Amino acid sequence: MKEKICLKGITWNHPRGYESIGAVSKAFSRNCTDVKLHWDVRSLKDFGDYPVTLLAENYDLIMLDHPHIGSAVEGGALIPLNQWLDQAFLEDQEKNSVGRSFESYQMNGCQWALAVDAAAQISAYRPDLMAGILPPRNWDEVKNLAKDRKRAGWVGFPLCQTDVYCSFLTICANIRGDGVICRESGVEYQAALQAVELLRELSELVYPASLDMNPIQMLEHMALTDEVCYVPLLFGYSNYARTPPFGRKLIRFTNIPSFTQIPSGALLGGVGLAVSSGCKNKRIAADFVRFAAQDDIQRGIYYENAGQPGYLGAWTDEAVNRDCHGFFLDTLDTLRLSYLRPRYGGYNRFQEMAGLILNQGLKDRQKPGEIVSCLQALFEKLKKQR
Repeated sequence: MKEKICLKGITWNHPRGYESIGAVSKAFSRNCTDVKLHWDVRSLKDFGDYPVTLLAENYDLIMLDHPHIGSAVEGGALIPLNQWLDQAFLEDQEKNSVGRSFESYQMNGCQWALAVDAAAQISAYRPDLMAGILPPRNWDEVKNLAKDRKRAGWVGFPLCQTDVYCSFLTICANIRGDGVICRESGVEYQAALQAVELLRELSELVYPASLDMNPIQMLEHMALTDEVCYVPLLFGYSNYARTPPFGRKLIRFTNIPSFTQIPSGALLGGVGLAVSSGCKNKRIAADFVRFAAQDDIQRGIYYENAGQPGYLGAWTDEAVNRDCHGFFLDTLDTLRLSYLRPRYGGYNRFQEMAGLILNQGLKDRQKPGEIVSCLQALFEKLKKQR
């Protein structure tokens, strides 16, 4: 009997991360009976912070966050997929990119991963608690809702170390656009100050545990209790909008509030599927990436098994949206206008440490100017270490 080829992959510890890719892997193995895929999981924090160069030493397939691309490419950790996948397929992937998802995995003229999952910071609300109240479209409306808890309940805001930075950068990008961070000078000062002032004010109005919660924890709490009616910024999970939803109560999602009434600047997230340079079966691994990213799989097996597709055709699919109460169509404007973070080598270190400064600064009720000064000092320190 021919020995099976085993590919080892790493994803993150949420059904959206492991059930979806696990189901696709089983379907692939039914077609390629001599191939077996095994997936390990890591925490959401490790997904955002742990170096891809280290993961590539032990895994053939890597589900990754696009800001890691710079360091991964510099470290030679991934294979360029454009050398393994046909041009027509890649052109279709680019045409069906949700916002800048496809672009986010490009560098040095090569495609290092495919967007099998698309996400950005969006807004969430409980339609039953918000009956008669429209989700806020601007930050003044968010503040007014947060100040009047008798209307619908608490406004929640996941502001743990990782997510407070994401929200900070979303607000900055809504104020200043794509050029809000310069590789040489850091975050534009006035935008940073305005963003921290807003976060400082809201941190004293929102659900008390917000500063220690991530999006999954907030959505779980929102679905299982009647305390939180609305969240202005968090990475969306279509799972909570499905029938039946993950939790006790249905959550719906919508475009983000902004200073301009236009939902621009939301931090682009999502997940790319890449092949490590150390993989001994690169041809088969690249074939699997192609299989997982293709149209029918994204609309079908991937979505049906808790996945959040990265293919635009799935986001606009009538049956998919009917199943999740319009999650994809209701947030698509935000995705299309989302902000693509820097991806140069070393950026992730700033992102991780800046989140700690912001989170602790809000907890200690530091003045916004002091927090921004600490961010600037951190940027200058890390720039010298590049």
